[in-house]
Amino acid sequence: MARYPKRQKVKRYRRSFYTREMRLKKGIGIAVLVVAVLAAAWVAAPHVLDWATHTWYTVVRNRDLSASSETTASSAAASSEVTAEPAASSEVRADSEPESEPAAPAGVIIEGSWGVLDTAAAKDEASLRAAAQQLAQQGAVYAVVTLKDSAGNILYPSQVAAAAGSIEGASLDPALIASVLKENSLVPVAKLAAFRDPIAARTDRNMAIGYTGQAYLWLDNKASAGGNPWLNPYSDEAVQFIGDLIGEVQSMGFDLSLIHI
Repeated sequence: MARYPKRQKVKRYRRSFYTREMRLKKGIGIAVLVVAVLAAAWVAAPHVLDWATHTWYTVVRNRDLSASSETTASSAAASSEVTAEPAASSEVRADSEPESEPAAPAGVIIEGSWGVLDTAAAKDEASLRAAAQQLAQQGAVYAVVTLKDSAGNILYPSQVAAAAGSIEGASLDPALIASVLKENSLVPVAKLAAFRDPIAARTDRNMAIGYTGQAYLWLDNKASAGGNPWLNPYSDEAVQFIGDLIGEVQSMGFDLSLIHI
């Protein structure tokens, strides 16, 4: 049997004809070319768009873009001139008709000086008129008169039922006082102590501040040091009592009430 010689395997090598330096130069050249193309497109794009837009308006829509732009600009300028005239006229109208200040609500203190009318002077009509004239000469606008003090005394004969125990020795006439003050262009203001009222608190314990589940009242100091009970601001009866007094003095001519603790 004849033997044939073995075939020798042929090894093929892929050989690049580009060296590393040549490949680097080729890459740089491609990058430069791409950048150049992009730059040219960036520069030419506005002109191309302008040409395309002009062609669209001129050929397709049979319009001249430049003429249309001039017409639009002229119409815009004309409209701005027209709208400017009413603005000018409104400014003149605003200058010729100044805005008036809003009126203050009734019963609200705006401005002015305060004067205190001594209750001793208010007991006699002659001294009352003299004191009112003196306050007016001093430039006072509001005249404050104490009608209920912080000891619980009501200084005029109140008709409020809860005030029955607080009017002993009351001698002021609120209606006369308010009338005389107004004659002298003064605003009468009634000063009323509200919850610091030991007389009413002892008279009606339902209006006083107490302790839950206990019979004795809260005092603002030790009893041995002269502590006194106060009216309870959360008591409906106490709030109603103060409200009735305010309404009463207002009905007698006092335009304002100054309420303090």
